Amino acid sequence: MANKEDEVMGEATVENTTVTNNPQDNGDNMTVDDSSSNSSSVEPQTPKEKVQFINNLLNNHPTPKKDEVWYVIDAKWFRSFQDYGETDESPGPIDNNPILQERDINDQSIRLKDSIQEREDYELIPSEVWKKLFKWFSGGPEICRYTIKASRDSTKENYIVELRPFEISIALLTSSDISSLDFIDFEFSKNDTIEEIFEQVKRHFSVENKECKLWKTAYDSPYEEVKITEETAQLTLENVLERRVGQKFIIEAGPNWSIDTSSQQTSVSTMRNQSSNSITLSGKSEKSKPKSSIRCYTPGVCGLSNLGNTCFMNSGLQCLTHSPIFHDYFINDFFQKEINVKNPLGMGGKIAIAFGNLMKEMWSGENNYVSPVEFKQVIGRYAPQFAGYQQQDSQELISFLLDGLHEDLNRITDKPLTQQVETKGRDEDVVAKESWEVHKKRNNSIIVDKFQGQLKSTLVCPKCEQVSVTFDPFMYLTLPIPIDRSRLISVIVFLNTTFDEQEEDNNKVNERLSNIPVKVVCKVSKQGSISELRDSILEQLGFNPTTDHDRCIIYEVFSNRVYKYLSNNDSISGILENDTLHAQILPPKETVLKSSFSLTSQSFNKLCLLPYNVHHLYQNRSYGYGSYTSPNNQLPFISVKLSTAKVQYNSLRFQTIGAPFVIPLGSIYQQPKKNEEEKQQAGPISPSEAMEDDNKVEEPTTSNAVPVETIPKPTNADLYEYCFNYMRRYFSKNFMNDLEHIMVNHNLTLMDFMPTESNLLKRKKILQALRLRRQSTDDEDQEENEEDEDSPLILFYLKYESESSLRNEFDETTLDGAIPCNDELVQPPESRYSSSKAEKKSMFMYIPHNIEEKLLDYQTMRSLKEHPSVQQKLTKESDYCHITQCLELFTTTEKLSANDTWYCPNCKDHVQATKKVEIWKSPDILVVHLKRFQFNAYTRDKIDRFIDYPLQNFDLEPYVQSKDPEDHKDLNYDLFAISDHYGGLGGGHYTAVARNHLDGKWYKFDDSRAGEVSSVENIKSSSNYVLFYVRKKLANCSAPYDEEQ
Repeated sequence: MANKEDEVMGEATVENTTVTNNPQDNGDNMTVDDSSSNSSSVEPQTPKEKVQFINNLLNNHPTPKKDEVWYVIDAKWFRSFQDYGETDESPGPIDNNPILQERDINDQSIRLKDSIQEREDYELIPSEVWKKLFKWFSGGPEICRYTIKASRDSTKENYIVELRPFEISIALLTSSDISSLDFIDFEFSKNDTIEEIFEQVKRHFSVENKECKLWKTAYDSPYEEVKITEETAQLTLENVLERRVGQKFIIEAGPNWSIDTSSQQTSVSTMRNQSSNSITLSGKSEKSKPKSSIRCYTPGVCGLSNLGNTCFMNSGLQCLTHSPIFHDYFINDFFQKEINVKNPLGMGGKIAIAFGNLMKEMWSGENNYVSPVEFKQVIGRYAPQFAGYQQQDSQELISFLLDGLHEDLNRITDKPLTQQVETKGRDEDVVAKESWEVHKKRNNSIIVDKFQGQLKSTLVCPKCEQVSVTFDPFMYLTLPIPIDRSRLISVIVFLNTTFDEQEEDNNKVNERLSNIPVKVVCKVSKQGSISELRDSILEQLGFNPTTDHDRCIIYEVFSNRVYKYLSNNDSISGILENDTLHAQILPPKETVLKSSFSLTSQSFNKLCLLPYNVHHLYQNRSYGYGSYTSPNNQLPFISVKLSTAKVQYNSLRFQTIGAPFVIPLGSIYQQPKKNEEEKQQAGPISPSEAMEDDNKVEEPTTSNAVPVETIPKPTNADLYEYCFNYMRRYFSKNFMNDLEHIMVNHNLTLMDFMPTESNLLKRKKILQALRLRRQSTDDEDQEENEEDEDSPLILFYLKYESESSLRNEFDETTLDGAIPCNDELVQPPESRYSSSKAEKKSMFMYIPHNIEEKLLDYQTMRSLKEHPSVQQKLTKESDYCHITQCLELFTTTEKLSANDTWYCPNCKDHVQATKKVEIWKSPDILVVHLKRFQFNAYTRDKIDRFIDYPLQNFDLEPYVQSKDPEDHKDLNYDLFAISDHYGGLGGGHYTAVARNHLDGKWYKFDDSRAGEVSSVENIKSSSNYVLFYVRKKLANCSAPYDEEQ
């Protein structure tokens, strides 16, 4: 939760880097030496040369330097470009839209999404790299950013790329007509000072020679003047403005002033200030003002100046200072008598004193806002996370402050050693009271008295049913928000059934497996794994998830290639909304139908029998692949790209078509297990071998298990047969009928139409003769016109993709690299990286250009069936949710995760126990933290669901489990304060609303602004974050603090 803005809005800091302070410059004055980064002036031609050229530029320009322009580029596109050198698969035009916020058609602004992360979502590249990539691929949109000094006041020449400059709208007012203001958008660096910006904007509006005033706006109207003094002029935007976008200001040109300030409560205001003296304030203490200027305000209705991203602190402070119980205790200095300067866990009373002083200022009735500079300095000294000016979380500030006040005001000066209270079969009430007494021996303060309650936790062992009950203090309740934790994921499923699709079956997708791809939508848990998705696909199509699990291969397709295989261990949250997922369900032996179109009739038996639990054996690492636990770390799949060539300008142009598919490689990488005698003869094994053996998943010892050594290895002919049968769904029926007719009439087999060694030899001789004739006659069309009648008709070729080949494609005119259709064992390319990392393998299935249009049925290739599951939708929850539903979810029994096990003293083992948490005793002040922010390894999210709750008479009776009648007295609570959070994780803004117990009215606090709430019901919103309740009998407490308590 902490540092939400820092996490997603921080710049990419690099040592020894560069920037411009003038975004209006647009880079016109910047020089970039395109040639300095590469020693060769020759323009790269091949994909591999282009990738190497770009990498050389990046290596020669690794960090930003002064006054440079850098560019933001989508990381996924850039990764596909890096693969371009290996695959020859063009990444297509640059597409930066995935990292940009959605905008209206008339909105020309380009803003990055708040949640994007460097390396994962975007990359920063220097100008010369962008120019080359744009020249080669075009696309966009262009996102340029300038380099700035990492710290304006730093003596080190370190520069960073400013990813998110400040966007400010400013209008010039020269008349009394405020309605005709024309706001103009400006971009400024975080290092620009107020004075620099003021002068620059005055020049832009041509009023540099006039006296001007700067006004903050609300609803496009001026409401606070920003006075630029000697002290404030040098403040930078980073320390002045809270938000990087959406701020509006008005410049009023004199000497005739149009804005009437007589009705303003604040004659001047800060945007933000670094110290109490940095900007003149109207809300100063009595010491600073002549008595004649002291104004009377409602005590407690006092704003807090924003010191630089401190809205979170202001929100939390407003809530705590409006606690009725704190009022007399701090205002009348009762806390002074309880300060514990000896507590090693405390702050020597400094937190309590700073809080007390601030509270006195706020409730003095002399200020309409104050600057909490001293308070911030104190908490920053003891909590480094609050020392700077980064956005933090109000709930974490509240938690820290209550802890700090407790330790500073702890009445226990010498804490005794205590032991955890054990149940030992005793009555729960007895154990709970004893636990509370033990807690009070070390913790006794007004915070414990008023803010702490007690929770009951029950753990049950799933093995021996051992029950453990403990009672623990709590200072706030973190309540989960009921949401649908599921998501819908679309998958295109390809089935290999090797029979023709019948027209009458088109609407019976559930009754019969289809060769036409089926779009399936699966409902899975957001926190689930790919294993859950795999099972859901199988269930939707009527398979058995237990027995058929290994037969379902799931992979992501990007840029017309298999981008990555999805392991069972991968998280669902790693799948993005726009990712394209395909799945192939391999046929079991008993469903493969016999056909006249066969080569070996063994391809499915050999290739589809993958190792047991195969999808647990490999794992994605970053966007590559992790280890695969087979003897030589080879993935047992090979992806196939369907390809052909088109005639363009009297030459053949290679291109890929259709969707890629995957050939399983059976158990070709599995080695027979050694028996005990062989192990002894082999001698001791290395530690790494031992570890590998330990990590292997043992195959089940069932009657159906086939020993690895008895499985025949697949041949090249098996690959051809598999590809033929897979692609039959897309072959023209007329062509296949003609082919079958020819085979019967001429006593031929399918092998006669494959690139056997003899057919390849014949074809190469014919091609060579054609080339010689063409050279002698200069007739470019001779290959088409004088095709030898004896030339074999070959349906398609297979060729492995090669890392060493600069032109990674199939050349029909030479047949280089064509795999012969023969009985040689399959030998896929070796891994291109170290043996510790498995590498995906791929090949081309190339269809000759002269039969491509006859063989392929493009209409069928575009066909896609929709499974009934595509109609399903997530259960739409009502926007309305009551806080009692959150409490019920909080007290629901849950199973501990694998990373949060409990040690069972009976089983003497760490187990995933069931856990139930209940409220045993409630405090006088109940702080309710609504868990709106969720984080995991892949995503960060805010839940904006509206939570309804009672403003008065919140009855906790059904939820308090204590059997002591004293604990059930006065369980009705009234709300007295709320900390609100607006916006998302990329920044956001905190405010507060609170009830003043002196006049009974509700007020809204937005940093330095404070005003009465017109309708109390309007304080409820989806922005409510932390709720503060007080026992009803104490809601209007204004009596003196009871020291005897």
